[in-house]
Parts: sequence; C-alpha cells; structure tokens
Amino acid sequence: MEQLPSLPLPSGARIPQLGFGTYKLTGQQGHDALSTALQLGHRHLDTAQMYGNEGLIGEVLAASDLPRSELFLTTKLNNGFHAPDDARTSFRQSLHELGTSYVDLFLVHWPVPERWPLAETWAVMEEFKDAGLARDIGVCNFHAEHFAEILPTARHLPALNQVELHPYFGNQEVVSLCAELGVTVEAWSPIARGACLADSVITDIAKRLAATPAQVVIAWHLRAGRVVIPKSTSQQRTMENLAALQVAPLLTEADIAALAGLDRGEAGRLGANPSDVITF
Repeated sequence: MEQLPSLPLPSGARIPQLGFGTYKLTGQQGHDALSTALQLGHRHLDTAQMYGNEGLIGEVLAASDLPRSELFLTTKLNNGFHAPDDARTSFRQSLHELGTSYVDLFLVHWPVPERWPLAETWAVMEEFKDAGLARDIGVCNFHAEHFAEILPTARHLPALNQVELHPYFGNQEVVSLCAELGVTVEAWSPIARGACLADSVITDIAKRLAATPAQVVIAWHLRAGRVVIPKSTSQQRTMENLAALQVAPLLTEADIAALAGLDRGEAGRLGANPSDVITF
C-alpha cells in the first residue's frame, strides 16, 4: 500500500499518523491481529508495559522479517515504575521483550505525581533519549498541571501527548495547550469504543462518502493533524481503518465542524480523569 502519512518529531524521526493499537491483544488472537496488521501495511505499533503484550509483539516482529528501520514502536512506562531505578529496570525489560535495542517513542503512561515526583520521572525519560534507547520521549494523559511539574527542569520537551480524544470528548483544553507548546497530540479511544458510530451526524457523512462511520471518525482525526491508533482483531476492520486514509481528503470543512460539534465536554469522557488520583 502507499506510504502512510507521518508527522515530524523532535529527533527528526517521523511518526506514522495512523498506527495500530494493541490494548488487550493477547494470545493467538492477538498474534493473528498483529500479523495481519503488518501484512496489510501498518508499521506503527502502540503498546505499553501495562498491556502485558510486549513479548508477543516481539515474537510477531521477529517472525515478520521486516527491517527494524521500517517500524515505529511505541511503549509506555507503567504507573508503578516511576521511581528512577524502577523506570530503568522496567524499560530494559521492555526492550528485551520487544526484541529491539531501542524504541521510537517511550511515553509516561499516566501522571501519578502522588507516587513519585513527575520531574524526577521525566529526568529518567531524558536519560533514555540521551542514550539513544528511546529516539523520542513523551507523555500520556497530561493536563496543564502535569506539564507545569516537568517543564521548569526539562531538557527535552515531550514530543507527544497521547490522550483520550474522540467526537464525544474533544479534550479542548489539552489540545489547545499542546498546540501552544508544540507537542503532537495522539488520540486513544479514537472512536469512543464504538459509542459514537451510530450517531446520525457521523452515519449521514458516512453514507454520503460511501464510507464506514469508523472511517469517517479516523479521517476526522487525520485531518486535524493528530496521530490516531485504532485497534481491531478483525482483518476486514483493519483494512477499513487503513482505507480511512482515502476518506480523509473527502471530508468537507462542514463535516469537520459537524464532528467537532458532537463534543460533550467532560460528560463525554470514557476513561479516568488524569487530574484525579490514579489508582491502577
């Protein structure tokens, strides 16, 4: 398939805008879904220590024979490993499980400042970047107060902030802050776990464009200049998600505004609020 569109990162590397999420992908079903995604053209895989599937991804990548240089691998620091020595140990384990000497992007999965000072955790993340073990480093689920904790002493600005973002939850304050800081936004739960796909605003656009509702939503993210990481265990859906690349140019400004108009603010949030104490 055609080369996936990509966005620049501080290291000079580029992150494919359309990635493949791996949350809850395990066992044979996960193996098959990952293999299919690579066969269909995905090169950006998003995982996390918390997901417990880095080893599976490493096995699939080893069997694929794809050159490491063609892949973009993201993983994330688990919430219980924010202390510097714990972060170092867990990151080395991630590299071992993934079967690689470096990751393209390493993210702080959740801000848990009540467990360990974020500035100290970020300093260790910077160590990984300086050593070439993580080409770029970033964060997930960061709000203004979390950025405020790390920016005064940071030597490297986070390359990216991966946050919950979908038509029902536009996360506008965080998106605006990231734009001010020059931090790329990546959307998790990009189709609201499917909750928005029956919305008439989305289905009407999908009918007009002869697209699926999921393609319309993914295309909306792409047009906004975000990275998006949908997940599927279905070959058909993975193919459809990739085909959203052809739908993106077809969206009109009115379509984009209509999807943005579905934002329900905090009422649309599906996951935990990062400003609350994270207990997992």
